[in-house]
Amino acid sequence: MAEANRLGEPAIVTASTGNAASALAAVCAAAGRQAIIFVPAAAPRAKLVQMLRHGARVIPIKGTYDDAFRLSLEYTAKYGGLNRNTAYHPLTIEGKKTVGLEICQQNGWKAPDAVIVPVGDGVIITGVSKAFGDLQAAGVISSVPRLIAVQAERSDAIHRYVTTGRYANARNPVTIADSISVSVPSNARLARIAILDSGGCSLTVTDDEILEGQRLLAEKAGIFAEPAASATAAALSKLRDGGILGRRDQVVLLVTGHG
Repeated sequence: MAEANRLGEPAIVTASTGNAASALAAVCAAAGRQAIIFVPAAAPRAKLVQMLRHGARVIPIKGTYDDAFRLSLEYTAKYGGLNRNTAYHPLTIEGKKTVGLEICQQNGWKAPDAVIVPVGDGVIITGVSKAFGDLQAAGVISSVPRLIAVQAERSDAIHRYVTTGRYANARNPVTIADSISVSVPSNARLARIAILDSGGCSLTVTDDEILEGQRLLAEKAGIFAEPAASATAAALSKLRDGGILGRRDQVVLLVTGHG
């Protein structure tokens, strides 16, 4: 929004499965600007309601998030507006970076041992990596945490890229975790670098495991998370059982969306 104000752009355009779109619609309403949102028609109704209530122009797409992403770029190329698509606009990575700064600040300016991140496009994990890298370069912390990427089993393009070194699109990224459902992640390369440079890893979880993670967060921590965000809780026990995380490790789960 600050960038749109600086440029004098009256409209901000994005493709989204719901979370970024709902946030954008709210901020545009407060700032008196128009949000134009390309969204898969199958997006959750609760998220669509938020966009519409905030006065956004919502354009449902008969297709996937990847189709919405492509069409939003075509729209801004033809009609103008600031396109804030994830990984397309560089400020999206800078924005995601702030969560890493906040984690470190709230932890007494110490880096945790590991941060578990739900991954779709790969922008959040790249932003978190940049935050800890900046803090290390500034001498605030001596080392960075291991970054662990969690993907839904069917939406696993970045996981396979990390583990095999070869990139391929996710063929059928249908999952209950709609916010991390993507066939062609737009930030796969930087996400892979962030994970490997931190000494981290990636893994996948099933939809059933995600729902169990959602139940665990709600019943044990009082946090009602959407499925994509619950993937981090689903991953935790697998990482501990596999010896990747120790019982004494300080681990942060990023819970990125409300239930």
